[in-house]
Amino acid sequence: MQWYYEKNREQRGRVEESELKQLFESGHIDSSNLVWCKEMDDWATYGSVFGAAGPVAAVPVASEFKGTGGNTPNAELRAQARMALSGSWGMAALAVFLWQVVQGAAGMVPLLGPFAQLAIGGAMMIGLYGFFMQVHRGGAADVGVLFQGFSQFWSALGIYLLVGFLVFVASLAVAIPGIGILIYVGETSSVPNEEHPLFFVGIVVALVPFFVVCMIMTLRYMLVYFIKRDEPELVVTATLRRSAEMMKGRKWKLFALSFSFIGWHFLGMMALFIGLLWSCAYMFAAFAAFYDDLKES
Repeated sequence: MQWYYEKNREQRGRVEESELKQLFESGHIDSSNLVWCKEMDDWATYGSVFGAAGPVAAVPVASEFKGTGGNTPNAELRAQARMALSGSWGMAALAVFLWQVVQGAAGMVPLLGPFAQLAIGGAMMIGLYGFFMQVHRGGAADVGVLFQGFSQFWSALGIYLLVGFLVFVASLAVAIPGIGILIYVGETSSVPNEEHPLFFVGIVVALVPFFVVCMIMTLRYMLVYFIKRDEPELVVTATLRRSAEMMKGRKWKLFALSFSFIGWHFLGMMALFIGLLWSCAYMFAAFAAFYDDLKES
């Protein structure tokens, strides 16, 4: 059954009933918001239809969480992350651990491991980012949030595949000149390839643009899972467009924020790699702070 719902006096939808309930559970709507489907004579409140009293540990929705439009310094975003994680470090590390375990377990499925990992990748990312959004917005650190992305399984899979495709194609396109040089060397050289003066030129011309564009495109779509968690009614392409718009002029800032955790990750590796659970939790919480700060005040 497909539903429409009202938010801020505007009609939204269509969404499946499971998605409507996910909107309620995530705090995007509450029991007072109006809902309607074609089997109903008129609009009614969500609470009167589903008998819900209110969401538990709801995450404030995007329109209710205001930021500075992306002007908060990265040092302050990291401070916000530490403050949000205060008292919840253990649960946050557990969330990262479970995220890794579930994906690792999927990869061990006989014959179908890589496909299983691919299939659940998007849903698990929505769950992971949703967990840290909830923590940053003052909600309870509930690891059950990790699995809420499966309520949007197909759109999550679409996002995961489309982002991967766009990043790879764009990166490959700029590497073509270098690949052409390497092909020319391989077909015309009478000496071993590594002794030809153009061989290393080809490698540089291929790899440097490939990795630069790969990084730029990854940053361009870095917010897709935050956005999908906040606005589950958006279709896949609209989610990607929203991320691209929000990241205009902000890619370097997010890159610098990500790079600032290298030292923490190094310390985590020194602690028998177990410390990486805490350093990654810190980083993801900072990403949630970055996302929320992009909202205009």
